[in-house]
Amino acid sequence: MLAGRVSVAVAGIVALGVGCNGSSSGPNGSSYLSYLNGGPASSVAAGGTTNPGSTTGGGTTGGGTTGGGTTGGGTTGGGTTGGGTTGGGTTSGTAMWLYVANQGSNNITTFKIDGTSGVASGPNDTAMPTGFQPFWLCTDPTGFTLFATGIASNQVLGIAIQGGKLTLGTPAATSSTAPAPVAVTADRGNIYVADANISATGTAGANGVVESFAYSSSAITSPSTPLTVGTAGGPTACVIDATGTFLYVAMGADNQIVSVPVTSGVMGTPNPGVTCAAAAASGAAQAGPISIAIDPAGANVFAGNTDGTITPFAVSNGALTAGAAVNATSSTTAAAVPLGLAVDSTGTFLASANGGAVSVIQGSAGSDDVSVFSINAGAISMIGSSWGKAGTAPGAVIFHPTVAVLYCSNQGNNTIGCFNVASSIGLTPLSGAGTVALPANDTVPSGLAVAK
Repeated sequence: MLAGRVSVAVAGIVALGVGCNGSSSGPNGSSYLSYLNGGPASSVAAGGTTNPGSTTGGGTTGGGTTGGGTTGGGTTGGGTTGGGTTGGGTTSGTAMWLYVANQGSNNITTFKIDGTSGVASGPNDTAMPTGFQPFWLCTDPTGFTLFATGIASNQVLGIAIQGGKLTLGTPAATSSTAPAPVAVTADRGNIYVADANISATGTAGANGVVESFAYSSSAITSPSTPLTVGTAGGPTACVIDATGTFLYVAMGADNQIVSVPVTSGVMGTPNPGVTCAAAAASGAAQAGPISIAIDPAGANVFAGNTDGTITPFAVSNGALTAGAAVNATSSTTAAAVPLGLAVDSTGTFLASANGGAVSVIQGSAGSDDVSVFSINAGAISMIGSSWGKAGTAPGAVIFHPTVAVLYCSNQGNNTIGCFNVASSIGLTPLSGAGTVALPANDTVPSGLAVAK
């Protein structure tokens, strides 16, 4: 994601045809949140990532402009000068960009987002390499690089982003033997890819793995030895904490979340898995978690399960303790399939995209709605009712980093849903801009990312 601030969405598995991917999975430590609030890019250790758009002496240094009137991206002393907020507050009124991975049309759409209202407009498409089929998106901690998984090409791609412009790197092959890389998450200098090895029926194969790749800017190098996690099938989603210390992997067929210690980008021996949902209904393609998200502090992990529930987990040094699961939808007529989860940048809200009858993910199931929950000491409770519309089939969600707005990708009608988020009433569509259409011929919107 570019010269700026980022938010990313976390993934769920696909039944070949589409996490997600949208979480706020990805960078969200204190230095990163300072960066979202206007701090210089240098406040985020990039682990070898260079700001591709920075210029010394010509005027841009660390995401800001020297000699041109602005230092550190317009921020002095951690607050915003001239932006309406001082003393470490959130910058408002700054335009950002929403990136949408369109699996069906093999491209990524960029929307410009108004910095005050969160309204998305002016879509523009960038074609992906032939046969790539982008599925999930994430960014590195500095927000200068976007990563996309290629669900059909078995690849992961680094993309330099600046001011909404995408410059493609060279795709790197994953170790999968079938359409597979369904999730990607990044820390400072490494990305982690969940290779589910999906069959044509949507089942994660037994030889699915997690693997890491080193990167510098948009160049992906040095793949690790693939790590086998779980016993019954491949991983369906993954997310790493802000410190890059633990990777959390959703294992659908094992019905577990597994934590994996990470040291300098090297994955260690997986810890024993922790069960997250009741047994799946007879004949279901998977038995458990399909999506995952983590809060900014790394204190809580959330798993979206194929039984229509979301399970919260308290985290202590990588150890997981399951809390009480809650229904992902308020609907009484259809069961949710929480394909995508996201946590906002303050750790206050959790959102869930619950699939639908025309969804291309997870065997055409879901409740055609989106839900938002409050997070209180790790426990979650739904705010208001789920917002739904027949035929939308939401597949991913993502919060705006600094404005109380939520976006979802609707695979059923190739649109982006845009909602205000309030602690008292939950979700309400943005006035006059609650649904934004993708450009003509763009299909199957999946992963989402937001950046400045």
